Amino acid sequence: MATLRQLKEKRESINSINKITSAMQMVSTAKAQKAFKELETYKGFYQKVDEIVKNIAQGVEQPTEFAGTL
Repeated sequence: MATLRQLKEKRESINSINKITSAMQMVSTAKAQKAFKELETYKGFYQKVDEIVKNIAQGVEQPTEFAGTL
């Protein structure tokens, strides 16, 4: 059976790991929020590019069958 000292050390170790895990979660949350914020700033640009590409694609005729062979 574990001694009282070993149990205290184990508890301190677990508390330390929990603190580190909590800090890592906060950092990852902050990074994710920053990434989403940046993504939101480019949303209008991507929508405009998509609109332009769709307009160009409407004017292009699609071939009905493949003309050559590889």
